[in-house]
Amino acid sequence: AAGAGVARWSRRLKLLPMLMEAAQLRPASVASTPLSLVGVRRAENAAGVIQCMLRRAVDHALVQEFLGQLPDVLQAVVGRMAEPVPAFHPSLFDAQVELLTSAICCIESNWPPSPDTAGPKATFFRDAGARLATFLASDATKKVLAAASKRPDPVPATDAFKSLPQPGPVGVVRIGTLRLVGLLVQCSFASEVATTLVGTFSPIRRAIELMFAHPHTFFLHEVVTNQVVLPIIYGSSAALIVHVLAECALLSEIMKRFQEAEPARGKDAKTFVSYNGHLAHIANAIEQSSVLSLCDGLAAALPGDAASKWKTFVAGPLQKYNAQQKKAY
Repeated sequence: AAGAGVARWSRRLKLLPMLMEAAQLRPASVASTPLSLVGVRRAENAAGVIQCMLRRAVDHALVQEFLGQLPDVLQAVVGRMAEPVPAFHPSLFDAQVELLTSAICCIESNWPPSPDTAGPKATFFRDAGARLATFLASDATKKVLAAASKRPDPVPATDAFKSLPQPGPVGVVRIGTLRLVGLLVQCSFASEVATTLVGTFSPIRRAIELMFAHPHTFFLHEVVTNQVVLPIIYGSSAALIVHVLAECALLSEIMKRFQEAEPARGKDAKTFVSYNGHLAHIANAIEQSSVLSLCDGLAAALPGDAASKWKTFVAGPLQKYNAQQKKAY
């Protein structure tokens, strides 16, 4: 009864449009000048209220109304970051990303149990998932993931980093966008939108490229490894597995970039990479999942000598590295 009352009053007061306006979730409502501290907190609170509505699902009509505007919301939160942004508030951006995370979880929990499931509800949530994947593989997302943060990159104080070229900071916008990509590939419907994600622009490929372009940005390595790559390897989408390991050449890159004996960290930072442990984690996951032998189409997509080279790599550098890690701990 209480839920029905909330739903009735939210529609009567047109609560969702007001909240979306306050949370800066419509392209036309995004402030062109910096918000005051009170304005930022008001926007964060409005995003939090919408997030609560999605999680509790007290009003299915309201949920569908919000998800029906998902492309505009994605454009207001992520897409506009591809252009010069006069007003950017990191805490508000984080709140908006958390809201989008709840929206993806809402689509996941309502996804039709079978591809054969029909009806208005099934069609609506399939369309919502497709729109989400389309945006994350769009030119707008491509620009966002290609653009470096405008903030200067602080050079680490230690001598080891002084001679290292500074690629610029990754930035919270790119990290937030990669979190959305990672959440999408973890969804049970990832295989149904895989064709979109591996199209002309692949946010997955860009995530891997960013990890290698920023060899000492640990938090980026964590996001790409644990939220994007590993869920794909342990997932059920053959298309995404083939894309990551063969089309993105991650299998070859692991063998090429892996450092069996890591140089001392006090030396020149150009002589070592901080993602070596993440590469080992991915390589061990590939072995544990037996994905090279179980994934349909992967063997044909890899270079002819990839399987034999991988066996040599696993039996040699990876095995030695694993033994060293066990001894260390």
